[in-house]
Amino acid sequence: MEETAQIEGTPDAMQHGPEGNEKSGMQIPKIHMPAFKIPKFNKKMLFILALIFILGFAIRGHQLQYELFFEFDTYWHARMTSYAIKGELIPVFAPENIGKSSIIDMKYCETGADSCSYPPKDPLAYYQIGGARIPSDPMGFWFINAAIYKIFTFGSAYNKEVWIQFVKVLPAIYGALTALAMFFLFRRIYRSNKAGYLAGFFTAASSAFVYRTMAGWYEGSSMVFLFMVLGFFLFARATGTLELKRKNLLNAVAAGIVLSISPWIGGWFLIIPYLLIAYGIYNLIIMWLRGIEAQEIKTFAVLLFAIANAAGILFIISSWMGDWLRIISYFLIMGWFFIIIYLLFKYGIYNLITKLRVRGIEAQKIKAFAVLFVVMFAIFAGLMTLHIGIGWTSGAFSYLYKFFPNLAPVSGGTGEITGGDVLAATVGEQNTGYQFFGTKFSALIIFPILALILIPIRIFRKRNDVMSLLLFFWILATFIMAWNRLQLTFAFGLAVAAAAAFVCFDLLEFFEKRKTAEKVAVAAFVGFMLITAVGSSIFFISDHFPPIELAQGWKTALKWASINTEKDAKFYNWWDEGHWVTFLGERGASTDNRNYDFAGDRDFALFIVEEDENKMHDLVKSYGADYVILDEDLLMKQRSLGMYAYVTTNGNDERIAKFFGVAFGCSILQLTQEIECGPNKIPLAQYQSLPTAWTDIPNQVQDRMPLFIYRDNDFTRLYIVNSATNSSLLARLWFRAPDITHFEEIYYAKGIKIIRVK
Repeated sequence: MEETAQIEGTPDAMQHGPEGNEKSGMQIPKIHMPAFKIPKFNKKMLFILALIFILGFAIRGHQLQYELFFEFDTYWHARMTSYAIKGELIPVFAPENIGKSSIIDMKYCETGADSCSYPPKDPLAYYQIGGARIPSDPMGFWFINAAIYKIFTFGSAYNKEVWIQFVKVLPAIYGALTALAMFFLFRRIYRSNKAGYLAGFFTAASSAFVYRTMAGWYEGSSMVFLFMVLGFFLFARATGTLELKRKNLLNAVAAGIVLSISPWIGGWFLIIPYLLIAYGIYNLIIMWLRGIEAQEIKTFAVLLFAIANAAGILFIISSWMGDWLRIISYFLIMGWFFIIIYLLFKYGIYNLITKLRVRGIEAQKIKAFAVLFVVMFAIFAGLMTLHIGIGWTSGAFSYLYKFFPNLAPVSGGTGEITGGDVLAATVGEQNTGYQFFGTKFSALIIFPILALILIPIRIFRKRNDVMSLLLFFWILATFIMAWNRLQLTFAFGLAVAAAAAFVCFDLLEFFEKRKTAEKVAVAAFVGFMLITAVGSSIFFISDHFPPIELAQGWKTALKWASINTEKDAKFYNWWDEGHWVTFLGERGASTDNRNYDFAGDRDFALFIVEEDENKMHDLVKSYGADYVILDEDLLMKQRSLGMYAYVTTNGNDERIAKFFGVAFGCSILQLTQEIECGPNKIPLAQYQSLPTAWTDIPNQVQDRMPLFIYRDNDFTRLYIVNSATNSSLLARLWFRAPDITHFEEIYYAKGIKIIRVK
């Protein structure tokens, strides 16, 4: 269906009837905007869209060559979705949750069981506390994908091997579909297929976004952006003509509904309310400011400046007054800077470039925009509240504090170290992200900076542009998030694509009527950046592979465990591999990557670093564990585990600074008959003389430090530990100390051991 929208008029299109400005007294000519028809779909457009989809899928599909999938949370989402496919995870209406959490909750009914658990508890993880609560937040992600599985397998029963293939393919499809959604969003905002094509191609090839939507990255983040972009697209349709027509209201309602799907998929949705609030407020201010006298603008700017700074100072002096004050001061200060930019632009740059007066916007259009925005946001917020209760508001504030550290409430602190501190200090994705911008975003990183400069200019150059400001806040917010947190660089990845598309389109549009040489130069630059994006993404993706493919021993060990241990067996394990244990091994795990029970993390770490076997045996038995599963890398991570064991972030603590251990993979050099272990080349006879069983006698001294060097029986590993590590229970278990009585090794291969608890 063809739609019409208002665009900048030409002198020939002007009607010179006067239109009074009640505030300024100026006579502003009324401009009749000609209707503009969005081009229909044609074969050429469909062909280019097919190219965008194929490019997006092909880059992401490179990872299909691997047997399994990425990250660790992927395995948890895959397992939860498998329960939905099997009918074990069932949505239920929960009116008692109104105002607290989702009114659509779940219950878990294990196949063959007589009763169901409500609220649902994880049947495999955290058995020591009766199972972790299965959250309802991502249920949309699980059930949508369960439905897809059923549709494309024609209603077949759950098959794990088939499901693994779905888990690998679906994220790449969602990434490619998001690229198409970006085409429609930009085509709608800028009334140009060219803008849409740029958005589609840059989204298909933005490396950081590709990373979180590549084959095998099966998490809510692979799908949530698709609904966000579709929601923005529907809102762009609603505000295309800024009239209170039925179709515009319907589009606003649809936008609110689509955006409200996001909290059912993943927690990243919490940034959406901030984008919408900031966008709505400042867009209304800009529209209003265009029609008033300069003196009033200056007065408003001064008042805003005074209020913002007073609020900020007041908060610093009296932090106890509440978090809301900091939020208000944040938005006011942000508004002050925007007003200053506006004043400089209106009375400086703009007049120098165009020599034209800024034209006002009719009050009716402001009213129409406000109504459409309020309708969309009210439906969005209302449905979110029905889903996760009013808690999403406080959750949004805490989310803002987490990723905008400067907004965190001021606190004197007690000096007490918590599990959260330890996790933050030891989990890599909690680090700052700015130092990874080069590898994550390549040369495209220049575009967000340019976009934050060019978008305000365009807003005041194009009266009918009411959506670019949303891009501005989207880019700005995710830029800050990615700068402060490595975990959030993927969120900025899509904003980088949006920024690249905007800047390139703005340049092409600006040079459209210039000389041929200038147009060719700009087009060449845009083409080069597109090729750069594609090349960097291909290189970036080919350089990443699932961690489990580097840990072949885990695949072998968990396959063995799924066959050779009891179906209700409980494993005592470190949290890193918890999701692998439950999905691949289908056995109970004491901890996993959710870190739901920090006491479980702490106790396993104690088991690794402590020396008293009897005491640690009692600890393991208190968990009801049947087996302990160990990875050789624990020998190298004892300092890190010591932080968990003693709940401290002080790496110099004498209880943990004493540990040292390394492990090397080894191979035989046939020509020289040497064993190559990491950087070391050891004569075969010397390697064979190294002990394979635990000893209390060091066999080497380095820098006055006694060292214990071991090898394994199959000539594939070399271990070097110091006295502290050698005395730990981990080392005594690993090297089979003769005095171990409560634990029995029943499996070893490729650096993984499974030990039975007696």
